[in-house]
Amino acid sequence: MDTVTRGDMAAVRPQRGGWLRTVTASLCRRQMLPYLPAMLCGALLGAQAFVLVCVTALIVAWACRIRDEPPPQPNHRPDPVTGLMQEAEATQAVEGFLAQSRDTGHRTACFVVGLDAPDQLIARTTTAEFDAVLCKIAARLATVLRDNDVIARLEGPCFLVALCTGPRADLESLIQIALRLQSTLHLPVSIGDRDIFISVHVGFCQHSRAPDTDASGFVAAARTAAKAARDQGRASIRAFTPDMGTPQMEPAAGPTQGLDSEIGWALDAGTLRGFFEPEFIAATGVFCGIRLRPRWLHATHGLLTEKEILPAVTHTGLNVAFDDLMRQYAFQAVSGWAKTPSYLPVIGLPVSLPSLQDARYADKLGLELERFDLTGANLRLILPEAIVATEPAEAVLRSLARCHGMGIAIELAGFGATSCTLPLLRRLNIQCIWIAPELVTRCDHDKGHQGLVAGTIALAARLGLKVGATGVSALGEHAQLVQLGCDYVQGPSLAPILSQDDLPGWLARHHAKATALTPPSAPKTLKRFNAQRVSLPP
Repeated sequence: MDTVTRGDMAAVRPQRGGWLRTVTASLCRRQMLPYLPAMLCGALLGAQAFVLVCVTALIVAWACRIRDEPPPQPNHRPDPVTGLMQEAEATQAVEGFLAQSRDTGHRTACFVVGLDAPDQLIARTTTAEFDAVLCKIAARLATVLRDNDVIARLEGPCFLVALCTGPRADLESLIQIALRLQSTLHLPVSIGDRDIFISVHVGFCQHSRAPDTDASGFVAAARTAAKAARDQGRASIRAFTPDMGTPQMEPAAGPTQGLDSEIGWALDAGTLRGFFEPEFIAATGVFCGIRLRPRWLHATHGLLTEKEILPAVTHTGLNVAFDDLMRQYAFQAVSGWAKTPSYLPVIGLPVSLPSLQDARYADKLGLELERFDLTGANLRLILPEAIVATEPAEAVLRSLARCHGMGIAIELAGFGATSCTLPLLRRLNIQCIWIAPELVTRCDHDKGHQGLVAGTIALAARLGLKVGATGVSALGEHAQLVQLGCDYVQGPSLAPILSQDDLPGWLARHHAKATALTPPSAPKTLKRFNAQRVSLPP
């Protein structure tokens, strides 16, 4: 027998006599009891007083009927852009999946899919076009998933995917699902008469690894994994692990407000570290050098990259102190590796414009090289793209000329992101230009990017310059760069960014792998790097 609740009864309104029954019910409730003595008194005083009291009781009963109606249930509105459910409704659905999991023993999982570099995409598109990209992402996610799975829009350019309970939710199957999501979303999005190429990072959490049993903690763990994937690099995938720390309940994007007040303390406390990203010869894939990448081991926000560090350094005017600290990390690392006779990589050291304006900068480099028993051939200066946006000061040109005279190679990062005059490349003694990552992205599919990269490589060849590409995140991009004649490549598809302690072990494993893959008849190359960046293999 079906149970009818009070809410169900309230929802039913009889067509005849409904008001009379409602008023009678209100009169019988406890709040109408004080009126009963008044009604008795009215009956004793006369008919008119009795009628007056009854009419007053009816009016109060009708008003109480309005107040006694059950409160309306919350109305979950869909996302106005994509039409998907929003986070509150999705969290309730995830709670239902967790209840099913407890009853059936099956497992579920949560994924958070986020756009890589959304600021750059917003800058290249209008609001309507950006909304169209989000709608296309939502539609493509629906084609990959099952009908019972949940897709929701989170704050910012992020989406939540919750899998309905099933017998298989192990790590391998979830990684395959993440790869399937990426391969579907990485297809070009046609907006009007042009194609927009996007990439996404994915973070997910298994039900068995969720730190909390409720839905909010489950979703927060997936968000934490997505943040780790975003920090690792473009098109990365990360699974939640306990060592990622406490799940963040807030959205993954934009967690680093107020770093300006902490950057000075970080310089003194040693939480700013120098990490290293390997570089390779494009045509052969042979390791040929490393570039220093700053990282901040923040107590609250985790591992921060140069995207968050450099703005804080610039806002506080600590560029010189920051460059001095990074230079110490670079020289200490190279001097430590020099004790190993099998390799000595050439290290790329980023330098800011305020440091180059210091007339003593070249003298500092010379003293550091002498102190650590190194030469200029072990060092490369990586100039920021902002240095070619305007005519540099004479002090900058003198510092670069002195560094060039010491045998230090000078390279320009982010070429193509800003305007640059060709004579200025000669005046700065540039020997290698690194193509901006936004031009490298999807160059294997985007004809426009292919043309820009090909034109840059042809221009560099005419000027006698080497060309490198940074941010290579797919094998197709690497293959396309090789066909176009690029000299050097680096990116997450080739090697991760490593700490000073992890890099020697990685180099040893890479060297052993290269040795195993090298045919016996192949000519042997030098075992020590030189200024021409000749690589290591046997």
